[in-house]
Amino acid sequence: MNGDRDNNDRPVAGVHDATRPIVSPLDENGRAIRNGIDGENQVILDLRLQYILSLPAQNSLGLFWEIFNATGRVNFGNPTGNRRSSNFLVPVSAGNMRSMQLGVRYSF
Repeated sequence: MNGDRDNNDRPVAGVHDATRPIVSPLDENGRAIRNGIDGENQVILDLRLQYILSLPAQNSLGLFWEIFNATGRVNFGNPTGNRRSSNFLVPVSAGNMRSMQLGVRYSF
């Protein structure tokens, strides 16, 4: 760590792990490797049902039902990677919860 307080330096084993262990794998110099901590798993399933009804004179009516995050699973965002943060390796955000929408489209 070069002491410039920008939170971009990689910790070194035996130097920066006295109070907080280094979680990511280390390179040959004992530094934490870049992007060495896995993010959260995400499962996203979006569904769409549609029905197109043909009308006279080349007109049509479309009916749509869309479901976003159909599984209803909480998809947490990646955890905080700043070792100085009290939220280090704690996910503090989540993706959108399940939502639905209905749609109608008339084409003429």
